[in-house]
Amino acid sequence: MRTCISNIEAFLNSAEPHPKKKTARTFLYPAIDNLGGIYKEMGNYTQAKELRQYSFRQKKIHFDAASPEIFKSEIFLGEIYNDMNDYARAEPLLKEGLAKATKENGDAFMAGDAAYGLALLFEKTGKKDEAAFYYAKTDSLYSSAYQGEYDNIYLEFIRNASLFYASNQRRKEALVLAFRNYNYVKKKEPSRTLLPFYEALNLSEVYYRSGMYAEAKNRSDEALNEVNTVMHSGTNLADSVRIEIKKPKAILMRAKADYMLQQNRDSIFLKSVLLSLNQAAQILERRNAFLNDPENSGLMMADHEELLNFIKEIEIELFKLTANQKYIDELLSVHESGMYHRIRSRLNNNETVRFAGIPETVHAREASIRKKIADAVKDDQVEAYLAGQKTWDSFLEDTRQLYPAYYNMRFGSIFKPVTELMHKLPANTQVVRYVFAGTKLYALVIDQHGSSLIPLDSREIETAIENVNEPGIPQSELLQTLHKLYTILWKPLEKKLTQKKIIIIPDRILFNLSFESLLAVPTTSFTGFASNSLLSKYTLAYHYSLFLLQSPSADISFKNNYIAFAPVFTDEIKKEYLGQHIDTMYIDNGYLSLLPLPFTLRLVNKTSNLLGGTTFLMNQSTLPAFKQYTGNASILHIGTHAEANNQFPEFSRLIFAKDTKHPLDTNSLFLFDIYNCSLRSALTVLTACETGKPGFKDGEGMISLGHAFNFAGSESILTSLWKIDEQSSTMILEKFYELLENGSPKDEALQQAKLYYLAHTNGRMLAPQYWAGMVLIGDRGPVHLNKKSNWKMIAGGSFVVLVIAGVYFRRKKKEKIT
Repeated sequence: MRTCISNIEAFLNSAEPHPKKKTARTFLYPAIDNLGGIYKEMGNYTQAKELRQYSFRQKKIHFDAASPEIFKSEIFLGEIYNDMNDYARAEPLLKEGLAKATKENGDAFMAGDAAYGLALLFEKTGKKDEAAFYYAKTDSLYSSAYQGEYDNIYLEFIRNASLFYASNQRRKEALVLAFRNYNYVKKKEPSRTLLPFYEALNLSEVYYRSGMYAEAKNRSDEALNEVNTVMHSGTNLADSVRIEIKKPKAILMRAKADYMLQQNRDSIFLKSVLLSLNQAAQILERRNAFLNDPENSGLMMADHEELLNFIKEIEIELFKLTANQKYIDELLSVHESGMYHRIRSRLNNNETVRFAGIPETVHAREASIRKKIADAVKDDQVEAYLAGQKTWDSFLEDTRQLYPAYYNMRFGSIFKPVTELMHKLPANTQVVRYVFAGTKLYALVIDQHGSSLIPLDSREIETAIENVNEPGIPQSELLQTLHKLYTILWKPLEKKLTQKKIIIIPDRILFNLSFESLLAVPTTSFTGFASNSLLSKYTLAYHYSLFLLQSPSADISFKNNYIAFAPVFTDEIKKEYLGQHIDTMYIDNGYLSLLPLPFTLRLVNKTSNLLGGTTFLMNQSTLPAFKQYTGNASILHIGTHAEANNQFPEFSRLIFAKDTKHPLDTNSLFLFDIYNCSLRSALTVLTACETGKPGFKDGEGMISLGHAFNFAGSESILTSLWKIDEQSSTMILEKFYELLENGSPKDEALQQAKLYYLAHTNGRMLAPQYWAGMVLIGDRGPVHLNKKSNWKMIAGGSFVVLVIAGVYFRRKKKEKIT
């Protein structure tokens, strides 16, 4: 697409007159839109947005206001903002595009896309009536456009619409739509293909959501029959492989329907259900290991999560019936494996990801085997496919022996019995592991002596956490809500909590909550946090995985103490960037709009003087410098802007200064790039100001960040749960570094730094949004620093502190994956 665009631009800029130059411009901006569409499919929404914004600006200059290209751009941009959960921008663009596309001589297909975007937007924001209106309008527009025919886009829309209606007590409308698809496919697709399976499975789910469990079971059986027919027909390997990935969803629907129909749910019945569910999970794990399918990966992960949630519910019921500890072990194994499944799926789908310490020959071999398997499926070569599977197994065994850390991270089992974890816990530490099983919430309290499973009331948690994170919430309401969350999430555990040092491992929306800000005693003023919050009573640290709790490396020697990167983004470095005479299309307007970070500059200079270290400031804080000079340090501080990607965490990024010698090169360190960095360190702290909207799936941001930095060599990270104020974070970090330099453990240093902040601050800056967001993840021990040195510019580093004060992991509205 870039070549195509360059060729059109060269033709337009040529000196010779040509009658087709006017026509060529009508191809240029749609080509740029298409390039944006490619980035959108990859999950790089930032680049997609930049390109489509540029195209829209140019269209308004060169085309008449009535041109269809104008409303197409409005719809394209609205869809991008919708994907980024920027609903305030998405809604007016989609509505304007829809209005123009439905006028005389409009475009029913584009109008349908705009209406569909609005239906999804209102569904995600909880406006059910508006969503229903636009689902109906989309159906009408697509019906007009398709003239009685259906394609995959239309069929998928109808499936999603029918599930929306079924979930909102509109059974009749749901069934009418579901049967419309089903009957069409039965008539048009008599041969053994995937489509009859999809529609039977959709009917099963519509019936289930409508409370018609017997019908749901019958349709799931029908779907499974379609699966087996296709898989054993031997006529189409590609369909057989793809449909096996869908088979677990059909197994799940049958199990759920069976469960609802069963009156006597004894242990024998529950074990039989669990057996079938585990078989379904094994199918997904096996396929995910060597087949990557970026187009359907999001849907696969959603299906997998739904399956694992039901498995967890059954495990808990069996534990309650039998009191057998093995069901708790299995529950935790399933829960942790779900997290790793999501991470591995994303890594598998990004073929450009490389991993530090792994030779290129290993990456090449892995990619080659994957391609051979995919080609065998595509070309319907059964023998080649089976040979590819055998080669893959051999590759896994070689990798397990030669690169065990890489194998365990990408492919291996991560299960460890709870009893094994107990023995590794320090005597003065307990773990609180929160686990959602469906809509139910449990807390597992673990110490050296045993574990306790405690059920919690989850009914009001989501609303309460949303209120806490809502900007502008009145002080009295905020304080009441924080006490209420304490009574729900912490008070039921306190009899089991005998230690002051606690490691919290959240789940889902709880990743968006600072437990330190919970109020054990009701208070009417922000000054009460200093004495009534959990911050004042416990030393809290966090983790994202129960099975990664471990002691720090025995090798505590690092070459350097401190390294800092702070682009600062002054007007001067922006002017220098603009002075490179870059093509207008490729100017990074987002970079030019970044706010300066003066407090960060002061902090890194002061810390460098305190600890001794190296700072990369202004236009020396580039991505190449970061990749070259980080690693083997106790402290790495990155004070920059960051951007969160709501659907694809791997495309979240840290923004460095533009390399003036190569202004078109990326200045973004994407999360997937971190795997190929050497960040061996005691701590990684990231203080960055987040420039995008929140929208990570609950916990995905923190989990993905922690996983990447752990693999890169960081024993712990200091990060932020939400966008944090630069000035207040600087005050906390200054004290934090002083305490670390004096030998305090990381968790105690952070606790005391926050208490110091509360004691020396007043007014609105006592509110939790200013201090509670920074959390420690991973190892909690002290940082061993070398004797102070006074290095200044461009040298090694010393203590890895990566503070992401802007990649904040607030909850996004529940989103339907389409």
